[in-house]
Amino acid sequence: MDRPAGVQKGLLKDSSRVVTWCPRCETALAEAEIDYWDETDPSVMVRFPLADGSGTSLLIWTTTPWTLPSNVAVAVHPDETYARVLMKAEDGRSETVIIMKCQAEFVMQKGGYTSFEILGEMQGKDLVGTGYVPPFEIGDCLKRTDYTYKVVTADYVEKDNTGLVHTATGFGPDDFETGRRFGIPAFCPVDESGRFTQDFPMMAGKKVRTCNDEVIKYLQDKGILYNTSKIKHRYGHCWRCKTPIIYRNTRQWFIEVPKVKDTMLSEIDRVKWTPEWAGAAREKNWVEGARDWCVSRQRFWGIPLPIWECSCGEKKVVGQYDELKEGEGYTEGMDTHRPWIDGVTFKCPKCGGTMRRIPDVMDVWFDSGVAAWADLGYPHRKEEFQKWWPPKFIVEAQDQTRGWFYTQLAAGVVSFGRAPYDEVMMHGWMLDSKGRKMSKSLGNVVTPEEVIDQYGADALRFYMIMVNAPWEDTSFQKTGPKDAWKVLNTFWNVINFAAMYMSMDGYDPAEHSLESIMPHLRNEDKWMLSRTEKMKAAVTEGIESRELQKVARALSDYIMEDLSRWYLHLIRDRSWDEESSEDKTASYFMLHRSIMSAAIALAPVCPHISEIAYGAMDGKKLTVHMEDWPKPDMSLVNEDLEHSMSLIQNIIETVAAERAKTGSKLRWPLKAVYVRGADEKVNSLVKVFDSVLAQQGNIKSIDYLPPNGEVVGKSDIEPVPFSEGELFIDFEITPEIEAEGYARELIRRIQQMRKDMKLNVEDYINVDVRPSPASPPCSRPGRTTSCPRCAPSRSSSPTSPPRVRQGLGHHREERHHRSGVHQDLKPFGKGERPPPHLFIGFRPTAGSSRRPCRGSCHGTWHMLSPGTSRH
Repeated sequence: MDRPAGVQKGLLKDSSRVVTWCPRCETALAEAEIDYWDETDPSVMVRFPLADGSGTSLLIWTTTPWTLPSNVAVAVHPDETYARVLMKAEDGRSETVIIMKCQAEFVMQKGGYTSFEILGEMQGKDLVGTGYVPPFEIGDCLKRTDYTYKVVTADYVEKDNTGLVHTATGFGPDDFETGRRFGIPAFCPVDESGRFTQDFPMMAGKKVRTCNDEVIKYLQDKGILYNTSKIKHRYGHCWRCKTPIIYRNTRQWFIEVPKVKDTMLSEIDRVKWTPEWAGAAREKNWVEGARDWCVSRQRFWGIPLPIWECSCGEKKVVGQYDELKEGEGYTEGMDTHRPWIDGVTFKCPKCGGTMRRIPDVMDVWFDSGVAAWADLGYPHRKEEFQKWWPPKFIVEAQDQTRGWFYTQLAAGVVSFGRAPYDEVMMHGWMLDSKGRKMSKSLGNVVTPEEVIDQYGADALRFYMIMVNAPWEDTSFQKTGPKDAWKVLNTFWNVINFAAMYMSMDGYDPAEHSLESIMPHLRNEDKWMLSRTEKMKAAVTEGIESRELQKVARALSDYIMEDLSRWYLHLIRDRSWDEESSEDKTASYFMLHRSIMSAAIALAPVCPHISEIAYGAMDGKKLTVHMEDWPKPDMSLVNEDLEHSMSLIQNIIETVAAERAKTGSKLRWPLKAVYVRGADEKVNSLVKVFDSVLAQQGNIKSIDYLPPNGEVVGKSDIEPVPFSEGELFIDFEITPEIEAEGYARELIRRIQQMRKDMKLNVEDYINVDVRPSPASPPCSRPGRTTSCPRCAPSRSSSPTSPPRVRQGLGHHREERHHRSGVHQDLKPFGKGERPPPHLFIGFRPTAGSSRRPCRGSCHGTWHMLSPGTSRH
């Protein structure tokens, strides 16, 4: 019959030891169940008079006065120098104490003395066996030994305070071990609830941590209190109820972790840790200091410890349900939690008596530590175990180096001789905007629901992954999810654009392949193809290295810059072409490929929008999450094209900056830009995309100069540097440029009016553009024309409509009645430059069966006076 691994290896044992204890929960705690923060406690120095009546005292120090009634010894460091010191005060007071020599001046000041004299020196080990009078007299409940109320040695004594440590074997693990070395039994007059028992009748029934003041007063009244003050120090608290812990001597069950520590350390080296220092430093340091693991808890709810024992001392550990069924009182299908399991008994094989289950339950961390195979039904379902175990990857927060990471490691090594995982990723904490831990008491908690309601789950996920490396703490900023939402909304707009025009043209992605479309790709399509493969590579590398922030940032750059800001703008004119062509199909193919690549790469981070994008692009599988991971094809990467496009992008940014300096509108074409590269190669690289430069920079003419060339006849144009050369920009405005500038702004206004009227892209429209007659000056300060609002006495009629004129940005809306239909007439916005005295009448055309214009305005327009034109 299979036996529990810890029992087979002799690692499970019961022992009476000092353990961390929660007096509120009334149970032992593991170190992983203790949270630390600062507490303010009393710090006291107390005289322990020597038993020889010489008037000299051992001067001890402690921050737990309530443990002084349990004092059984005083510890000194065996190799440090101690001294018998005479302390003197100006008022004539004096006393002799034994302290660590190097602390004499510090102790003098604490006692209010002004000088001291060294009367004698000795090594710590020379003080062993020196007797003293304890501060409290304990009766027969304390078992005396040869070293009770004597000086003993301990290596943990530090050069701090007095250098003599009060030792209470029932209230400290170090004290307990010191007591064992000197044969001093543990004395613990405190019960499960943290109250003194009748073994210390002076304070019986009182909670120990509330007795500090009473103990100090007693010491003062007895004349043995040397000094008292307050100290702020880190103190442990129960992770459940936040009550300050105490140390207490009880009988518990332990797994002897130190016996398998070497294997645990070698497994830490084998496992991949992200970040690396989480294993190499933090986890390894924790395991190197590991003690026996206390796996018993004094609770009612939990997994019962499967240990039965007889009054004769015989013990039985039940490892399987088949073995449990042999017990008396077991019924098939019974609940094996308390109290039902406690009714199952066994006959003692040693004395024939009845073996009963001990009342303890398991440490919940042991439960979680074995989850990786317990969840698979091991050992009964070994096929599942062999198929799925061990897990390849686990992830948890940074505090789990002493929690789940550690308990799984210990349980796995005890049970199988290896860690139950191959890779561990540690993540940080989400803090508030000021870097503080979120808590209800501070009122700084931001719940996920709040953010999701405003921006969606995908935006929250994208922000949390993008903002920092996973293992770093993050100070939550409310603008973060908003910025992430902008990225996803941009992707959404790209998807809408693609779906709308591909649907209108009946584009079927299944009919085309990269091989068939490659001959028809323009350079800008090949550039996007290269950028897409690089995005795949960057995302894949980020995931494999677990640097997930690089994954999100690569996707953000790809969506915002490559896909939306550049490629979509580059192919719009091709999408608006009325006729189907191989060129348009090539642009659709590349746009579809880009969106699908982004959707699949984005799916682990933003599953919802990825799913919708995948469906909108006619994905063939049930879900995007069933797609194979996109493998980058580096043969499609074209570094020269990417270099060329980066130059174009830099030149366009430089031109835009110069436009801003001179007040040149972006919609007004530039007459010419002259490119003077640092060498001919730069000029050649720019020429590859000079049509893109002309389109995106709104430039009429682009010329190239040799490295030392000058612009002929334009000596007044100053060069402007760009990343790999200089530019000469001709800002001259010709009549042709002025006309084209006005036309572009008019088209922009028409598009805005379409949007304001919520027209669909396929809605066909008529646009009337009419100059207005001369008008008297506007009555508003700074205006040169009038309007109905500024001149209310001026009447308007259907045949003499109100005019929308240059500079009337303060008129938000006027009404025009034409053919019995009211229509919104909106002026040019502030800063726009329409031709003077223009009137725009705008109406949808009902019942038209013609397809809309695929150009900038998607409709027809008429110049009614002085001439008529149709588009």
